[in-house]
Amino acid sequence: KNYGATHFIVGRDHAGVKNGNNNEPFYDPFEAQTLVQKHEEEIGIEAVTFEEMVYVAERQLYVPKSEVTEEDTVLNISGSKLRDMIRNGEEIPSWFTPLDVVKVLEKDYTPRDKQGFTVLLTGLSGSGKSTIANALQNKLTEITFENGGERRVSNLDGDIVRQTLSKGLGFSEEDRRENVRRVGWVASEVAKHGGVAICALIAPNAEVRREVREMVEERSG
Repeated sequence: KNYGATHFIVGRDHAGVKNGNNNEPFYDPFEAQTLVQKHEEEIGIEAVTFEEMVYVAERQLYVPKSEVTEEDTVLNISGSKLRDMIRNGEEIPSWFTPLDVVKVLEKDYTPRDKQGFTVLLTGLSGSGKSTIANALQNKLTEITFENGGERRVSNLDGDIVRQTLSKGLGFSEEDRRENVRRVGWVASEVAKHGGVAICALIAPNAEVRREVREMVEERSG
């Protein structure tokens, strides 16, 4: 019963959804807990609830919400706000979470200045893709160096890729798609490890470009 679990944590706004069109919460913050209590006997779970705790700036400690007075300043950071702060490299206040915990969270929510990304340049032969790619690579490398960063910038030029990664592929519609997919996979690996991948390809097919975008987004975050 209950898949072998002995304890369940049902938090505030548990399994909640985004606000409705009127920007009002769809569910009460503790409605999930109320639902568990309502069906305790049926599901075999005894709910042990406790009051919401909030941080009061003047006292520099957490207190039950019912103990907050009009003179108190309550501070709070939502889960969404916390993720955005980490991604933007903002400092997380010590009252909210210890620095050691922040370091662990940063592994899953990489700050934007450390996130990898991919730039896809596409166009006809001789349209200047490689020229732009080379200039962009030099500029991004320069910016990284000036800011003391370690981000690597890789240039996956279509002509060079044809001689190595996609050697043996022809120029049929399917071979062209496969060539773009292969480059996209390499680019996603570069981005996943915090690097920048610049791809200069002939990629006229919108469907395969969408495949590559989804691949990169999924793997690089």
